[in-house]
Amino acid sequence: MLLSFAPDTKESTLFGSSEGNMSIRDIAISFRYKSSLDKGIGSRRPEYYSPYVYLTEVGIDRIGPGLMAEIPFEIPYVDEITGYRIVDYGDIDAKIDSAMIMNYSYEKKENDSSGKYTYVGNKLLNSYSFHDSYTLFNALSNHNRVTNKTTGSGSLNAIDLIFTTDLEKTGNLPSDTEVVMILNYKSGTASKSKMILDARKYIQSKEQQFVTYTEPDDTGQRKLISNSARLRLFLPECDELLSVEIRLADETNISKWNVKTLEGTTNNGEVELMKKNDLVFTSTRLAVNFEKVTLRTYISSTENRQRLVTNHEASLVVEGDSDVIGIVTLGNNEKFGVTIKWLVDGLYTDVPTEYYYTTSNGFRFVTPVNNNSDPQNYIITVYSKKNTSVCDIITITVPVSENITPNYYYPPQESSNGQSEPSYEQYKPEDSEPIADDSVVESSDENENSYDESIYDESENEKPLEESSGVEDNSKDESSENSEQSNEEPAGDASGNEMSEDESSTDNEP
Repeated sequence: MLLSFAPDTKESTLFGSSEGNMSIRDIAISFRYKSSLDKGIGSRRPEYYSPYVYLTEVGIDRIGPGLMAEIPFEIPYVDEITGYRIVDYGDIDAKIDSAMIMNYSYEKKENDSSGKYTYVGNKLLNSYSFHDSYTLFNALSNHNRVTNKTTGSGSLNAIDLIFTTDLEKTGNLPSDTEVVMILNYKSGTASKSKMILDARKYIQSKEQQFVTYTEPDDTGQRKLISNSARLRLFLPECDELLSVEIRLADETNISKWNVKTLEGTTNNGEVELMKKNDLVFTSTRLAVNFEKVTLRTYISSTENRQRLVTNHEASLVVEGDSDVIGIVTLGNNEKFGVTIKWLVDGLYTDVPTEYYYTTSNGFRFVTPVNNNSDPQNYIITVYSKKNTSVCDIITITVPVSENITPNYYYPPQESSNGQSEPSYEQYKPEDSEPIADDSVVESSDENENSYDESIYDESENEKPLEESSGVEDNSKDESSENSEQSNEEPAGDASGNEMSEDESSTDNEP
């Protein structure tokens, strides 16, 4: 069972009765259910209550704002859960937001050395949502389930988000900084949002801060992450978490916090979110997209037959002056983009878009001839515009060319230290038409196994990488030149009449 305490709950330490001290500050819970043993007696099956479980009995000795209390039960033959009841003892000032009970089956349980049981082969049978919000007031209260569906009307979705701070770059976020969080999600055919004015209240550690602790490893050298900030909360009627947007109330602290990783789950751990790395605030916010995107890229080249990029990675060895063709498919006519980078001495340089172009469902890249002494690597990234973290990465290796006249010239570029460095420039005729810079295009749902014919268009406009010398060939042989001279018209005056020999001679003085 998950019991969500409201953000305005007052922090309290819980304790049970002990010898010589009969006072108690604790919370006890029992759930109501129908048994699978009674299925044969018709629709009017009796209901039973489980034994009460106290929070202190399961290791929960503190309650506070935003706490998600996890309370285990082990009751056999539970077929359907219909409600629960709760009672508190002592001076507790707490409010319950909502609750969820999950019914699991398991294959076996094992007892470890500490006496704790480990359940093997857990399988979620059903989830039961309880939406009613109420205040605890030292009295027994009953609460009925709203739905037994994991999605749809009345359902709850348990969200876990784990933030790990990049301690080497910025260190932990200052403790007095409020963090505003907006969770955007899909609910049926609609899109909904939930704003949390201070997300720190949903962090499950006692400090409730966006901090990451470290400890040395066995050698005492490298620091290992031992604890990160974990948020847990319910989203009502959430089918899919689309994105998370984070803003800091004090914007001067934006440069003081880098998130090394953000990972998490939905549906109480049943659905894993895509892990995000090296997140940095842009302007005044940090936006992280989790939306599911289906991306397929088929890659081929002059030397390689078409194949699907699997596990979002592929590599090809391609000679210089070869075509690399990519066919991209995305669902629901979503948009995709293509970038290509040149890897030199461990550094990435953007390849200008005139070296490649995109079509309605793919791209074409002509590999430069390699006149260097080492193989050259190019990184092609095909990404979803809706969720840029979903991408296919293709590494193209161009070996050193042998007996090939290069089509491209890479002049040296002088760096700040006066040394020559490689430059990715192309010398083109002035009248050459550049390819439009259209790195983000609309994808197509056409046959994904066939090429777009426009990719293979050999016209001058579609092949910007081919160059002419830009100089006309005016050389002619001597016979041709003599022939042209013999066919010249005789010289004449302005009227077009021929000049006589006398008229053309020069008079001599007497």
